[in-house]
Amino acid sequence: MTPELTIRSFSNDQMILDKIFYTNHYRIQILPENCVVLDVGAHCGYFSLNCAMKGAKRVYAFEPYKPNYEMLLKNVSLFRDIVVPFNAGMWYDYCVQKLAHPDMNNKFYDFNEIKFNPKGDFDQGLFVPFDTMVGQLPEQPNFLKLHTRNYDLELLKGSNKIKDFEFVCGEAYVEGPEDIKSTIEAMKEKGFEQSFFRANDEEGTNQFVFGKDKAETESIFSLYA
Repeated sequence: MTPELTIRSFSNDQMILDKIFYTNHYRIQILPENCVVLDVGAHCGYFSLNCAMKGAKRVYAFEPYKPNYEMLLKNVSLFRDIVVPFNAGMWYDYCVQKLAHPDMNNKFYDFNEIKFNPKGDFDQGLFVPFDTMVGQLPEQPNFLKLHTRNYDLELLKGSNKIKDFEFVCGEAYVEGPEDIKSTIEAMKEKGFEQSFFRANDEEGTNQFVFGKDKAETESIFSLYA
């Protein structure tokens, strides 16, 4: 049973909730046994909550934008024994970034589209290095969901800690076919035999899935539906 969730008026929260819970945007059929999830770009906690409800052992949820993080705390309140929230994002190094409050567009606020270094109204967000933070968690996550809207593919290609995960899924802006090809090659060097990309034309992004074992990845994710 889905707990009562909070959504903001005049926002796209309901759309994101529907996308994750009801249309299974990240294509997850089941979670692996004893799954420890790292949710980078946790937004309002819908993915983290979904994983907790699917039986995850632990979920570490990172969200840098304070208004989203406050919503996350409300939405995962019944699962705080499983979901461990952090008001921080992932970046190349430790830093504090200016995060723009979203403008109203088509009669709603897009709290999933937070831009850096605005000229107008902004909040501040703490960012930490991905490899450092993963190394400091009390247990090694084996499942990564990544949606930073800033450097997802760069992180996959450049991180030394990515190789410690068994499964990776997410969403990224892709400049062209060479961007996809170079990411797949880099992930294969890290031990990921299964790869999947599919364009999401409505949002101008690409979904992606990587797994160490091809057969197991295809049992965890619905890749071809």
